[in-house]
This record gives sequence, C-alpha cells and structure tokens, in this order.
Amino acid sequence: MTAAARRICADNLRRRPAVRGPDDELKAMADTFDDVLARLEGAFEAQKRFVANASHELRTPLTLQQAIVDVALADPDASVESLRAACLRVRAAGREQERLNRRAPDSRGQPTGASAAGGHEPCGDRA
Repeated sequence: MTAAARRICADNLRRRPAVRGPDDELKAMADTFDDVLARLEGAFEAQKRFVANASHELRTPLTLQQAIVDVALADPDASVESLRAACLRVRAAGREQERLNRRAPDSRGQPTGASAAGGHEPCGDRA
C-alpha cells in the first residue's frame, strides 16, 4: 500500500491503492485515502478547465486591442476623432481585461479581488 501511494502524483491521480482484505482500520484508512484522491482528481480537473477557459478569455481582450490599433494605424487618412475613438475602445477592452483578472483565482483558489476575511483558509492552516 505504501509503494502504491508513493507512485501517485498530480499527473496520475487516477491510480488508487485499492486495498483488499478484511474490513479493519487499515482498510478503512485506505478507502478514505482513495476518496481523498478522487476529490483531489476532481479539483485538479476543474482547475485545468478553469485555466483553459481563463486563458481564452484573457487573450480575447488583447486580440481586440491589437486589432483596434492595427486598423487605426493602417488608415493613412485617420482623423484625430477616429484615433481618439480607437484609443477609447482600447481603454474599454483594457477595463474588461482587468475585470476578468480580478475574477481569476489566486494561489488559494480565491478570486484575486476577494477579501481575505471572506475567503476560506487552506486546510493546512487550521490549528
């Protein structure tokens, strides 16, 4: 059981010790460990999905900003008003990106804009 547990890491959380035998304290502990691994696997998968979605959402405003600037600069007859309008659109896209960044989780999984008092403390910090 120890060797099986040591082979488990973030890349292979699907592995389980799957202890067989009598229903004793050791088997109950192994079953609990299996349950913890299942919850960790679910959390890792949710984090991967979030990162993929956030990456896409954060790229979108940058692409928009670049396109706005490129179009404005490509027009040799651009007026002050059209360049000002382009700058305002870039600023609006920047605000949207900042809003999305505030929603992104910090290292504890809490939104970066969340107050420390409102967040949950990590398991290891409990007394």
